Amino acid sequence: MKTNLILTVLLLFGDWYFLNSLFNAPTLLCILIVLIFIFIGYGQERMTVRINQAIRLDQMPVNSYSMFYKQVIEDIQLPYPDIQFYYLEDDAIKVTHYGIHTIVVTKGMLNLHDEDALRACISHECGHIYNRDILFRQVVSLNIFALIFFVLLFYSSMLVFLFIMLIVLLIFLNFYMTIRDYEADEYAVSMDEDNRYGLIHYLNRYEPNSYKRVKKLEDTYEN
Repeated sequence: MKTNLILTVLLLFGDWYFLNSLFNAPTLLCILIVLIFIFIGYGQERMTVRINQAIRLDQMPVNSYSMFYKQVIEDIQLPYPDIQFYYLEDDAIKVTHYGIHTIVVTKGMLNLHDEDALRACISHECGHIYNRDILFRQVVSLNIFALIFFVLLFYSSMLVFLFIMLIVLLIFLNFYMTIRDYEADEYAVSMDEDNRYGLIHYLNRYEPNSYKRVKKLEDTYEN
């Protein structure tokens, strides 16, 4: 969590310095723009949940899905008490976190009726929330969009530079978020050692491209 916060502060400070140097903008205006960036990033969770028409867990009708969902959550030690759980009518096998306190589980995931896998995946997403991974990712994403905007608007002759910078930023973001996945796995296992087996089982069956995460989980277990 500290790494994310430090990198986010440094990146936002860079935004402030860039805006102040380029446009000679007052400090308060720069701070306002930075706060808008943060607000947009945090607001993503509400927007995404509404667009996808997810249902909050406590508003779900009483059925096998909701009962199973609640039973699994009761056994999880949540990092924050205000985490909200949602259900999405989607056959994709998926558990996702949005923003800083929203986790969405799909119908496809609940259809498996695999308690170990569901508990492990939710614990993994809790790890992302605890580490504030979405904060850094959103700030980086907004900076990428800002870079595209400023170059196209003011420096259209530097399109090659823009293309190279985008590739570098995307590679960095992908690499960094892979590391965050590892740390979220470690968080899940630290909450409950059985989550290791649940994660390995889930990744092997439903995420075939996650062999590096599986190997890391297995190697950690062997050590």
